[in-house]
Amino acid sequence: MNKSNKSDSIGLLFQQALNKKLESDLSKHHKNNLRYAFNHFMEFIGAEGRKMSIRELTTSRIEEFLQLFGSSATYYMNRRRELNILFNLASRMIDEDLLAAKEQNPGESKQHSIWLTKKNS
Repeated sequence: MNKSNKSDSIGLLFQQALNKKLESDLSKHHKNNLRYAFNHFMEFIGAEGRKMSIRELTTSRIEEFLQLFGSSATYYMNRRRELNILFNLASRMIDEDLLAAKEQNPGESKQHSIWLTKKNS
C-alpha cells in the first residue's frame, strides 16, 4: 500500500467532506446518518486505510464495506447513498472525478477499481 500525499488521503478528504456537510443547512437526521456512515467507513478501513490515497481505494473494498449493511435493501442503499455523498465532495476537493466500477478494458475480463480522470471544464 503506497502512502499518499496528505492532501489526498481518504481520512483527510472524508473528514473535510463530513465537516462541510455538518456545517450546512441539513436536517439533524441527515447529518447523523452521514456521521454514522463516515465513522463506520473509517473504522472499516482502519488507520492504514485512512492514510491511503483516495486514488488507491478499490471498488471491491467499498463493496465489501457496503455488504456489512446488507440485511435489507433499504439499509444497504441508505449507506451507499451517504458514502456516495462523501465521495462526491472528496472528488471536488481534489478537483477530479472519481469513477467507481468503470471497466478498464472492454475486451478483457471485468476488473473494476476506483480511478480518476481530469475534469474537462
